[in-house]
Amino acid sequence: MRPLVTFAARNSADGMAWDLLRLRHVMTWNFKPATPNEEMLLLGIAIILGLFFISAVRILLLLRKVRKMGERAERLESQILGQQKIILDIRSDANAWRGEMQRQFDAFRAETSRWRADQELSALEISA
Repeated sequence: MRPLVTFAARNSADGMAWDLLRLRHVMTWNFKPATPNEEMLLLGIAIILGLFFISAVRILLLLRKVRKMGERAERLESQILGQQKIILDIRSDANAWRGEMQRQFDAFRAETSRWRADQELSALEISA
């Protein structure tokens, strides 16, 4: 059997150097299956390997999408929590305003009732 690579020694000013000349044997595919079943088996294996590599690439792409969707979900959750906090703040402000308006209305109604009662008393005193 001949060596795969041959080297040549060359004299130079700074000493001997080894250079890679060329490959002696180029890989050749001298494959001849013994039976037709082997041909079908090799064809089947080639198809299965192709499908395997396609599915492996698809899985990697899907994992990348899942990671990006997880990051997006985290961002949306933080936005939702911020919006809920804002809504609760607005609701508490609205409730405080509504309570203040109710107190003012009750005070106005009480004042009006007293004024009306005073007016009725003065009307009775005048007519009596």
